[in-house]
Amino acid sequence: MSSSAIAPASRALPSAANPSAASAKARFWDRIAPKYATDPIADLAGYEATLQRVQGLLSPQHDVLEIGCGTGSTALRLAPFTRSLLATDVSSQMIDIAHQRLAAQPSPALRFAVADAEAMALRCLVIDLLHRTSVPLVVLGDFNDTPDSVTTQLICATTDIAYDRTARDVALFNAYDLQGDFALKKDVAYSHIHQGAPYVLDQILVSEEFLPNGRNSVGDVRRVDYFNDHLHEGRDRTRSDHGFVRALLRLKLPSSPPIQSAFPSPTDATAPSNIPR
Repeated sequence: MSSSAIAPASRALPSAANPSAASAKARFWDRIAPKYATDPIADLAGYEATLQRVQGLLSPQHDVLEIGCGTGSTALRLAPFTRSLLATDVSSQMIDIAHQRLAAQPSPALRFAVADAEAMALRCLVIDLLHRTSVPLVVLGDFNDTPDSVTTQLICATTDIAYDRTARDVALFNAYDLQGDFALKKDVAYSHIHQGAPYVLDQILVSEEFLPNGRNSVGDVRRVDYFNDHLHEGRDRTRSDHGFVRALLRLKLPSSPPIQSAFPSPTDATAPSNIPR
């Protein structure tokens, strides 16, 4: 299986700042975060009534994701009614204030993370697909983010940042990390160069069925290759500024049914009546 815009990453790479993370909306909310944190709620009665209704829908069996949590006021109020609550916002300044509030008001079930809504939407789609079907899943493409970024970790749900990391049946795994023993792992594998530094911004993620010793394994990842020489040949608008990445997946052959003999077995006590004795 191959793609021109997909690649798992080498752990030797430094953590990259997402080139698109400093979007206009993130900068806007970063700028107003201090004022936002101190402004009073315009309709306090309506806010409290809404909180009461939401609390009534929650239970200690629920893992909750809040998108656009701001400075964390609502998450802090709702977290005690859940098993876990992951609150996210695109603004790092908002999340910084939320972390300060969490330090002052500890809540074991609550975690904050910087992430945009796109990663959450993809994560929800992954969960839905893996819950509804028994088909192995491969998610690949230009994530424009590194494997150790919060957004990629949220999509995979196999790291500490993920709110459902214990659910291996709805998790995704980095194909680069699953390569067979014979595969030649490059010390520096990358699919993009930003300001002179190499990064892996393209990912190949696979479901549990491609773990060699997984419960429902259908195969494994034999190798992952990066084709990135053209990234050093100067900027050319006719070519992609991302490298090409290829993953070779090996599927197990289905087991053959046992061959049925046309003759009675030696232990068969019943002989055909037309055979002379």
